[in-house]
Amino acid sequence: MVRTQIVRLKSMEAIAYKVKLPAGGAGITLANESGEATFTINKRDGEFLPYRLENAFSLGDDSISAALKEAALATRSMPFGLRGPVMYTADKSAEDIDAAGEAEAEKDVTKDEKFVVLSSAYKSILAKYTDKKGKFSYALMNKDMIQFASRSKIVADMIAAKIDPEQIVVHILNNRVTELNRGNKPADGFTCELVEILDDMETRSAFKELRKWIRSQKG
Repeated sequence: MVRTQIVRLKSMEAIAYKVKLPAGGAGITLANESGEATFTINKRDGEFLPYRLENAFSLGDDSISAALKEAALATRSMPFGLRGPVMYTADKSAEDIDAAGEAEAEKDVTKDEKFVVLSSAYKSILAKYTDKKGKFSYALMNKDMIQFASRSKIVADMIAAKIDPEQIVVHILNNRVTELNRGNKPADGFTCELVEILDDMETRSAFKELRKWIRSQKG
C-alpha cells in the first residue's frame, strides 16, 4: 500500500499512519488490540470523517478524537512510500511493525501509484525536499519551483500568453524533476499522478504558493 511510516501514539495505546485510499484522497488509520479504523480528513475544515471502522473505534469517543488529532499532527508532511499492510502488535516497536509487512508492500496499490512511488524521479524529489526530521517541506519545494520558474523564458512566455496555470505548473514540475533526476525526463502521466500524491500527503494544495506566484505574474 502507499502510506507513511507508522507512529506510536501517546494519547492512547495505538499506532497510526496516513494512507492513500483506493478511491482517492488520504486517510488516517488507527490500530490497536481493539481493531483498526480509517478516517478521512475534510480539507476545508479539518474534520475527521469515518471511512472504515472496526470494533471499538468511534468518533463519539473523546479518546479517539484526541488520538486522531495526534496522529494527523505526527504524520503531517511525512512522505508516502510503498509499504506493507500493518498488523498491530503491542510489544513491537513502530519500526518493527513497519518492517514486518514489507513482503506484501505492493498489495492494494494501483499501477499509477506504483509507477510514481518506485520511480527514481519521485525518490529524487523526496531527497531534495525532505528535512532531517523526515518531513517533506512544501515551503522549500514551492520556493525552489518559483526560483526555477522565474529564470525560465518559456514560463514567462506561457504566462504572457495566458496559458492555463495548471499547464504551467505541470511544465515547471516536469522540467525541475528532469533536472533533479540527472536529466532523465519523467514518463508520460507521471507529473499528474505526482501532484495527486503530494496533495494527499498533506491536507493542502501541494503547489499553492507556486500557483499564487503564477497568478501574480499575470498582472
